[in-house]
Amino acid sequence: MHVHRAQWPTAFQPQGFRITYRFGTTNYCPGCGGTHWHVGRSSAQCAFCATAVPFAVGMYEERAA
Repeated sequence: MHVHRAQWPTAFQPQGFRITYRFGTTNYCPGCGGTHWHVGRSSAQCAFCATAVPFAVGMYEERAA
């Protein structure tokens, strides 16, 4: 989805803030701040406090390719 710069503030407003796991970067747990993860098929789980976080949209397809 391409959003013109003038439309950006209102284009994503209904979605709100989403915590997601992103491949290839350091991910910090929103629950405890840990950086160790158990990665599954559709989500990642913090190894310290067991907080589950879904993958960022489109990231699973990039990993699987």
